[in-house]
Amino acid sequence: MKRSSDFDRIIANSSFLMRLRQQTRATDTTRALKAAEIAQLERQGNVCGNWSLLAVRDRFDPSRVHHSSFHGRVVLGSFTPSGSHPGPGILASTLVDCELGDDVVIHRCPLISGYLIGAGAYLSASSLVHSGSCTFGNGTRISAGIEPGGREITLLAELDMPTVSAVLGGRGDIAAQSAYEGVAQRYVARCAAGAGGVEDGARVENCRSIRNSWIGPAARISGAELILESTVLSNSDEPTEIGTGAILEHCLVQPGARIDSHAIVQRSLIMEHSTVERQAKVSQSVVGPNVVLGEGEVTASCVGPFTGAHHQSLLIAAFWPAGRGVLGAGSNVGSNHTSRVPDQEIWPGEGMFFGLDSVIKFPADYSRAPYSVIASGVTTLPQRVSFPFSLIVETQQHLPGVSPAFNRLIPAWSLRHNLYALERNQIKYRRRNNARRHQFDFSYLRDDIVAMMGEAVQRLEAVGQPAPHYLPGTIEGIGKNVVLEQDRIDAIETYRWFIDYAGCLALERGLLRRLIGKRRPVCEEDRSARGQLHQLRDMIEALHQSVRASRERDRERGLRIIDDYSCTHPELDDDDVVQHVAAQVLQLRTEIDELLRHLGGTD
Repeated sequence: MKRSSDFDRIIANSSFLMRLRQQTRATDTTRALKAAEIAQLERQGNVCGNWSLLAVRDRFDPSRVHHSSFHGRVVLGSFTPSGSHPGPGILASTLVDCELGDDVVIHRCPLISGYLIGAGAYLSASSLVHSGSCTFGNGTRISAGIEPGGREITLLAELDMPTVSAVLGGRGDIAAQSAYEGVAQRYVARCAAGAGGVEDGARVENCRSIRNSWIGPAARISGAELILESTVLSNSDEPTEIGTGAILEHCLVQPGARIDSHAIVQRSLIMEHSTVERQAKVSQSVVGPNVVLGEGEVTASCVGPFTGAHHQSLLIAAFWPAGRGVLGAGSNVGSNHTSRVPDQEIWPGEGMFFGLDSVIKFPADYSRAPYSVIASGVTTLPQRVSFPFSLIVETQQHLPGVSPAFNRLIPAWSLRHNLYALERNQIKYRRRNNARRHQFDFSYLRDDIVAMMGEAVQRLEAVGQPAPHYLPGTIEGIGKNVVLEQDRIDAIETYRWFIDYAGCLALERGLLRRLIGKRRPVCEEDRSARGQLHQLRDMIEALHQSVRASRERDRERGLRIIDDYSCTHPELDDDDVVQHVAAQVLQLRTEIDELLRHLGGTD
């Protein structure tokens, strides 16, 4: 259960609110223009309806302002000579009710109205207008999980995925929902400002319209079509990029993110170091860290970290906070309409792979089937599947009493036949992780997943009389699918092997920390673990061979079909993932041997 204090940190740790408060409370000393300065400005083609409303800071240099127009209250900073072109100064621009920091560049901007421009910012050929008071997209209310409503959340610029998951997935916890809304209201109230902002060092160029928005420090915005009532957080170490043709409306974007190449993002939160590109459309959604969405559509969804969609695909009404999945080309994870109301939803499991042209009917719950694969061209029925690492594929044979709409469920398939992909995912996620505000455990054998495997074994073993195949009602959690007897037997064996492997690995890690790391004396309980260490040594070699075998199948098939396959693909021992796993096995074997010597059992 989430408590109010769990959400209070959103405000307590907010660097955005702190900077916003500092920027909107100007304390710098300014002065009026001198008569000689006014005369020089006018000679240089500048116009102003009332020069007394224009104030400047110390070291203001009028020679850096040309062919520009000033209206209302405008504050100009100082300009330090620079070798860059154009250097600090204002050229051919119109400024209305603005305040500029030192060393800004305002170059051929048709209108900048109601904005605070930070020191060193660069603005060129762009229009920025702020009117009234706004919260820059903070407080936008969306339903991410059920399109017409039911999983609502108030968006804030600095939300993290655990908070989003707790709010969207914990609708029954009324106290937590109320606590979050209280914090959200306070956060939004502190966001309210009567001026827009472009913070220090930000670069804005060739943008058609930026309205009622806040642009963070060091952000890079180039060629954007529209940024409307949005917050773009950024910093010098993690510059956020908004590129050509991008449209943002009522959006919140976190540091290191990139929205580019005519992508459209509406009423959404894009978390740190995620990418939306190549005309992708995101609306009423939360996109977690390190996600890449290229093309396709995401609507009314919560998409967790590291999820990838690189081709045309559809994701609607998905609650997927664990993420790490893939949407294949043409996958249609969006059958949420019953012809009555589009109020159905899906809960994908961590690491799910939706194959090419798959059609996933709602409602569906795969949250307890992490790292499962929906094969290409499969149409699934509304269902709950609770078997991790499964494959759902079309039934290739006629089975008596089985509906032709049922697919074949193969529990534990990824562990048994596709271990290369699981190991590759771990490597891929580690390499792609740039997030600084989220922590990840990349193992596919975490305690919670191992517990799901143990429950799966119990259900598979709970059948009464063995049968050639099993239908819904005979094995809990198989959904609207059929399970063959041989698949059941293989799954039990595979799940048990990996449960044992995870247990041995955890034991080895614990011994390594206690005995080697802390140099703790060996006790009899430690010596009793020698058998499991010997078992682990054999298991890691078997795991290595399984990874090689799953990759070798691809190579053998490729060699049979493509004439020059060997010229364009590395040898098995040169494969990056195979090499990585081999190095891990070598390291583990070394650690095990050291522990066995320490325990007095090296044979």
